[in-house]
Amino acid sequence: MVDRIDETDETAVLYDRYLSCEMEVCTDSRKVVQGSLFFALAGENFDGNRYALSALDKGAKYAVVSDREVAERDPRCVCVSDTLMALQRLARHHRMQMPVRSVIGITGTNGKTTTKELLATILSGQSDTLYTEGNLNNHIGVPLTLLRLRPHHRFAVIEMGASKPGDIKELVEIALPTVGLITNIGRAHLEGFGSVDGILQTKSELFDHLTAAGNPFALNLDDPLLFDKWHGLQAFGYALHNREGDLYGEVLSNDPYLRLKVSYRDNEYEVDTRLTGVYNAYNVLAALSVALMSGVTLSDAVAGVAAYRPSNHRSQLIVGTHGRKIIADAYNANPSSMQAALHNLYSQKARLHVAILGDMRELGADSLAEHQSIVAWLNRHTEIETLLCGELFESVATDGMRLYRDVAALLTELQQSASIPPETTILVKGSNGIGLEKVLPLLTRLINQ
Repeated sequence: MVDRIDETDETAVLYDRYLSCEMEVCTDSRKVVQGSLFFALAGENFDGNRYALSALDKGAKYAVVSDREVAERDPRCVCVSDTLMALQRLARHHRMQMPVRSVIGITGTNGKTTTKELLATILSGQSDTLYTEGNLNNHIGVPLTLLRLRPHHRFAVIEMGASKPGDIKELVEIALPTVGLITNIGRAHLEGFGSVDGILQTKSELFDHLTAAGNPFALNLDDPLLFDKWHGLQAFGYALHNREGDLYGEVLSNDPYLRLKVSYRDNEYEVDTRLTGVYNAYNVLAALSVALMSGVTLSDAVAGVAAYRPSNHRSQLIVGTHGRKIIADAYNANPSSMQAALHNLYSQKARLHVAILGDMRELGADSLAEHQSIVAWLNRHTEIETLLCGELFESVATDGMRLYRDVAALLTELQQSASIPPETTILVKGSNGIGLEKVLPLLTRLINQ
């Protein structure tokens, strides 16, 4: 019989296997990398143990499993009590072996991915930088990102997401960040957190870790919840309004792209971006702050921001002909980001403003009230042509609003559109599960006719 490895020896054994696999890790048997270490993770609807032998057949060098019967069928299997915990411990151990100068943890309700990508662009211009790819920001994604660390990396930018209390504490204990940033505190994942205060406490687990270790963090001084809880400590402060900090910004324009003026000590620069939305000013300031904390000059950091090009449907501006534009912000949505996106749409110079909005998910008991709040705002701004998609918006919409049960129904109507008038700006925003990104290819074609 194959016995599971004792936890005291587990990480040492797995690290030896990991190094022999040239530090390649895989968790999806359909995407096995030749010679990799496969982890048979389990979830509510799947059990990776069932696919471990297949992964070995496809080229994995070793497989980490929790099923003794599977392990007995192939000597290349390593049996542990919990494959996810084994993956996390391995990632933490590997992070501690690497000579990376700075591990930067980024969390927050809105803007963490954009901030991460801005910062990664800045730091990559200075030295080899590892950063979170896509949305790998959870209890699986963070370990997988850390296991991509190599000796040549000087910086690691780790995005950390959370949907319930304790999530950030779990991630910081794996990543052991040396610098941190909380972008803001807003209303999202209320189903898991229960309240905005729950969100604040959970996101603050990053700063709790940093202050306990005597490490610095960047603080958004204009966020009242973060300011009240964390000002007065050894933080690098940034703001558009509060003048108590280190880095200040001023919005110069936002038509169609955001332009800022930033001031730091005796230095002042104008910042050109390819982002749209005044709310992105805070993401820019956050990225600049951590870059300055990491030893980058302000001029180099500003150049890095200017070089960034969004391409992930987050505040991405798609420009067509005859003044037609799409603000593609369809990756995710919560009440805070939805309001900010609508205000940005309303501020854009255009003859016609169109909002294509999808349901905001994971809001729990507050869901209907939050959707009603958005509908009430739209009723006060009837000059915006609105298309609402999803059952939640359908349940609270008022008479005369254009409603679609799902994206398929919305697409059917859009496909019948002969054209989009000149000087039209269209916002596309909704929670990822709604799938509004499916309308973007059609809309892109229409704005270029």
